[in-house]
Amino acid sequence: MSVRILSAQAKATYLSVGLIVVVGLPVIITIPLGLVPGMISYFLLMTAWVIIGTRTFRGENEAVQEPRAWWRMTSKPTAGVVLALLLLLHAGGAATQLGQPSTELLGFAIAFDVVLAALYLGSSLGLRRIAR
Repeated sequence: MSVRILSAQAKATYLSVGLIVVVGLPVIITIPLGLVPGMISYFLLMTAWVIIGTRTFRGENEAVQEPRAWWRMTSKPTAGVVLALLLLLHAGGAATQLGQPSTELLGFAIAFDVVLAALYLGSSLGLRRIAR
């Protein structure tokens, strides 16, 4: 039996708790260990959070038993576009800090956000093709 997140309440809980863990734990790690271990933990946690979310969330129109197509990250095209825009805004904000002290991994963080945004946008484009 595979786990599927179906209800709005379960999705909100997953997003809220995940956001706290993905942001909070790296901050806690950064304090004693430094920026590099904190950033690495952020990238690993964010990757796991996105993969688990995209594989377990299900929309009203999606089959629950079968796995999602490998490229599908959301149930509706609009959700992917919104997430892509948020990630691009985050990358743009981070880009304003380039050249500042202690930004060794900032270029990687920006690329990470851009790649995730591209994946969400690609998913939305695929979903729009299916809907036609």
